[in-house]
Amino acid sequence: MSRVRHWAGIGENTFVAGISLLYWVHRLLGRRLFRLCLAPVVAGYWLACAPARAASLQYLRRLQAHSGALGREPGARHSYRHLLSFADTMLDKLLATAGRYPMER
Repeated sequence: MSRVRHWAGIGENTFVAGISLLYWVHRLLGRRLFRLCLAPVVAGYWLACAPARAASLQYLRRLQAHSGALGREPGARHSYRHLLSFADTMLDKLLATAGRYPMER
């Protein structure tokens, strides 16, 4: 297996206006449509950022080898879903920052 750069060293590709737009999609239309809008954004990132794909697959392969959690060798679909799940947590972070979650949560 080729040596993959640690995911923390990849850096972020943040587009503040896009994040704001997705936040307002959630506020106006709910989480389901937020996720629907998020899917092509993550797909574009997944396609454009080979180091992120490789780091995701490396992690998922280690997870599978250690626990068998995926039930089979991870592939492209698993990697995309992994990045999508990671991106989906962005909304929770925004909501927490905006005070929409009680401190106990």
